[in-house]
Amino acid sequence: MRSIRDTTALLDVACEEVVLRCGFQRVVLSRVEGRSWRPSMAHFAGERQSESWFVDWINQSIPLDSRAPEAQLLAKRRPSLVYDTSNAAVYKPIIVDAGRSRSYVVAPIVHADDVVGFVHADHHPLTRRADEGDRDVLWAFTDGFSHIYERTVLLERLRDQRDQVRDLVVSAVNRMDDLCESDIAMVRAADSDDHENPTPSKSVYGTTGSLTEREADVFRLMVAGATNRAIAEQLVITEGTVKSHVKHILRKFGAANRAQAIAWSLLGE
Repeated sequence: MRSIRDTTALLDVACEEVVLRCGFQRVVLSRVEGRSWRPSMAHFAGERQSESWFVDWINQSIPLDSRAPEAQLLAKRRPSLVYDTSNAAVYKPIIVDAGRSRSYVVAPIVHADDVVGFVHADHHPLTRRADEGDRDVLWAFTDGFSHIYERTVLLERLRDQRDQVRDLVVSAVNRMDDLCESDIAMVRAADSDDHENPTPSKSVYGTTGSLTEREADVFRLMVAGATNRAIAEQLVITEGTVKSHVKHILRKFGAANRAQAIAWSLLGE
């Protein structure tokens, strides 16, 4: 179960795992909501049409009477053994009338110090009654399950946060690329106007004399509209190195951004 990375999938297999590994005939998983519990899913050993009774109880709100074994779990966070349902303050409509359980054990599922669910288990239709050994086995299972569930919830949250951050970064990068491309397009338009009305005193690269050879290579590609990634690929350097060169170029031009540096180089100071 540790390999399951989704809480929904984890809950889906919980009941079956208890039946297969802990020796019970029936297992029911319920959610705890305030002062009530709601049966969510179940697993029964073998195929028996008589277990169709459970479908009518799925997501039904069952009150937590203060005398009921389930109510005691909220405070004690320990499993309970009901050896004889006829003499216990159990909720008889589902446990006795519909489920026909004579004896059962119930254990809490704990998440972040709160009881968030119950696991009921018994041996029906066998005549065997639940005992202390069944109680301890179910407790060991639910205790381990609670830790796995809490870990899975945390991993889901971390993955969601990671995806949100990734989306923000991608969105920001795309926005920056759009802004750069639009600025470069404006510069090219201005350059086109200059070619239609040339000014002899202006030099295409009038302020590039202070650039190093590598910075000049980077700058020529910047003027051509290449992105940092494209520049890195063409010059066989890392994007980090490209960003460093761009920073130096802007400082030497006294420009606030790459579009301004390109404009000044094309139009002259």
